[in-house]
Amino acid sequence: DCTFTYNISYSNNDPTDPWGGQAGIKIGDSGTRSNVLNIVVDYNRTYQNEDSGIDLRGARRVVVRRNVSYDNGDHGYDNNQVAESAFFNNVAAGNDHDGISIESNADSVLVYNCIFAYNALDATTLDTDENVAEIWVGDTSKVILSDNNILIAQCPHGGVWPSTPLRERHLVQWGVSEHDTLPNHQSGSEVDLSSVTADPQFVSLAGANFLISSLSSAAMEKSKTNMTAWSG
Repeated sequence: DCTFTYNISYSNNDPTDPWGGQAGIKIGDSGTRSNVLNIVVDYNRTYQNEDSGIDLRGARRVVVRRNVSYDNGDHGYDNNQVAESAFFNNVAAGNDHDGISIESNADSVLVYNCIFAYNALDATTLDTDENVAEIWVGDTSKVILSDNNILIAQCPHGGVWPSTPLRERHLVQWGVSEHDTLPNHQSGSEVDLSSVTADPQFVSLAGANFLISSLSSAAMEKSKTNMTAWSG
């Protein structure tokens, strides 16, 4: 059991690895979910890392809450070979790839009260041909519960990189389905039914000040209280 809290992790880079390398915070480093158990990642700030801001890789029962992950070279938050992870009250903004990536080998993932804003900036830096999105889910047969989030995508959608035509930008990638509007995502996935597409009204996106500037922001209204992670 371990808690990582009140850290700032930025500009981590492995110059020998052109495809990823170093994450801001990495929990686990294997393909075995039972190697790392019962972790809390709380109130951290990760940015401008070569890989993802917060990377879960080979872990079980991880709670990621109240973090800000932005301007990273891969995802804001990544789930790879994990089970029973929970993401509450996080912000992902301006990351090259997905706001949150839930890989096909991840199962039982909760995503609530998060803001995914203006991610999916550059799919050309991926090492595989796949789309990028605010929320990216590899296997929709797994248990993925997501709601009360704010999703707002960088535009335009679709094939915006002529040099890599097999990589597109969408609001949500849900398995093999691409959703560019929240209603399409809601009807196609049956999750995020209380989520919204809206400008969260950060104080300054360009200045990396992610405080909410107005009481009229959807972030002030959409949260779900009394959230609990997976039991057991």
